[in-house]
Amino acid sequence: MRWATAVIAAAALGEGCGPTCQSSCHHIYSPDECAVVTPGVPDWTEMYKDCVDTCQNALETPGTLGVYDPDVRNTSGESIKLENERQAAAWMDCIDQTSCERLTEGYCAPI
Repeated sequence: MRWATAVIAAAALGEGCGPTCQSSCHHIYSPDECAVVTPGVPDWTEMYKDCVDTCQNALETPGTLGVYDPDVRNTSGESIKLENERQAAAWMDCIDQTSCERLTEGYCAPI
């Protein structure tokens, strides 16, 4: 009986698991992972903090994806912003499923 309860509890906790603002931003900027560099920003922790703040702010705003599609490569040089919770969720999923090489090629914008 206790074993069954433990399995159910573990399954319930596992359902909520997935990418977060913190894990997504860490994956992008950490020297232990993709180590994406932003020109003019000497410390990856500053990029990480800005990334988490931007993502969390977007999560606080309801909205739709609109024309935002993180799976389309951004080659326009246009600045892309996460404006709402749906865009932030799609962005985190993209980061979670995309290689470091593709991230540096313009996929999963904004980075």
